[in-house]
Amino acid sequence: MIGNRIGWVRALTQRAIQGTFVPEIPIAARRNAPIVRPVRRIDPPAPPVEESLAKVTDPTLKAIMERIHRQHFAKAA
Repeated sequence: MIGNRIGWVRALTQRAIQGTFVPEIPIAARRNAPIVRPVRRIDPPAPPVEESLAKVTDPTLKAIMERIHRQHFAKAA
C-alpha cells in the first residue's frame, strides 16, 4: 500500500522526466501483449424438416412434429 500518494506520484514523474522510470514487468507485459479474442463457434445449420421427419419411425411422433412445423410456419407467414 502506498503511504504518501503525492510523494509517490512526484517520484514517478521525476523518474519519467529523467528517463529512469521502468514499469513493473508484469504490467508492461500485459500492456504490450497481443489481444486474444475467443473464436466464435459456428454451428452447422439444422437439416431440413423433411429430412428430419423422414428419419422418424413412430407415426404418433411424426404427426406431432408435422403439426408443430405447420403451426410454426403458419405464424411466420
